[in-house]
Amino acid sequence: MRGLPERMVQALRGALSVPSERALPSGGWIPARVRAAAEELAPEARSVLEVGCGEGLFLERVLRNRHPSRLAGVEIDPAQMTRARARLGSAAEIGPEFPSDPFDTVVCINVLQGVGSSIARDVLIRRCVGALRPGGRLIIEARNAWNPLLNLWY
Repeated sequence: MRGLPERMVQALRGALSVPSERALPSGGWIPARVRAAAEELAPEARSVLEVGCGEGLFLERVLRNRHPSRLAGVEIDPAQMTRARARLGSAAEIGPEFPSDPFDTVVCINVLQGVGSSIARDVLIRRCVGALRPGGRLIIEARNAWNPLLNLWY
């Protein structure tokens, strides 16, 4: 919502948010729907890595609904990493680096639109693929730049 006063942005996000996520940077009705769709694509995952996990909303959802044996998140923003660690405690490994062991499912949602160049996006996608076990599932969300609602939101 570039160009709008911050107060107006917060009011719009609050009005369009899931009540439990109103004050969270990654909260909102649209991101919540994306997280739900991503979870549905990985119903049997025993190990899940989220790249760009933010404050851990997707990982918390997967933990609550799917009970994987291993849960991890990569997050480079220190404040978001702290929030994710507080939200998930010892149930998930949260850090700035990709874990060395492979995963059944790697999820990358609400991230690619913030990556500056196509080269950096390619590197990120290759890192995600490299974090998969053979036969694993990669779930990537890519926004439709022509959707005016998404452009307004982000």
